[in-house]
Amino acid sequence: MAKDWIKCEGLCPEQDLEIKCREIIDDSNEYLYLAMYTDRFDSGKYCGSTEIAADSLLEIRIFDDNRELLFLRKSLSENFCWRYIVHDETIPSESYYLRYYLIDKNETESRQRLDNGNLSILSTVGGRYSLPVSETEKRIKVMTYVDYDDNGMAYAADNRVCGFEE
Repeated sequence: MAKDWIKCEGLCPEQDLEIKCREIIDDSNEYLYLAMYTDRFDSGKYCGSTEIAADSLLEIRIFDDNRELLFLRKSLSENFCWRYIVHDETIPSESYYLRYYLIDKNETESRQRLDNGNLSILSTVGGRYSLPVSETEKRIKVMTYVDYDDNGMAYAADNRVCGFEE
């Protein structure tokens, strides 16, 4: 089965990451991002002027409900692998399914809105992180794409973050 959900993909050196983002991401839409660095997690609203510290970045997902641009590498010495998904009516319904994950929030603790618009959240085990969510959004929506191996066995081939929901 062809991976119909991937519109384009490739390799990107660290120094070209922001150029590649601007090349693919349409600034007329509102996007969010989730980024994993070697020393921290970051998230927020993404626009063409959002600064990305590529020198310590391992993974970033820039997404809205129908699209996701993913940059990923296993170590800082490697180039980024990237892929761009656009989910539209051409993707057969048997090629994907939705999953929802609860956001780990300590509901008894007060949450604080940060300067960047993110909500600072205390997890149930005491860690603090921030996400670009409202007070009522409690779940992460994830689209999982299905492919088949040579024996016809289905497997989860890819996934993308779609957003946050109540």
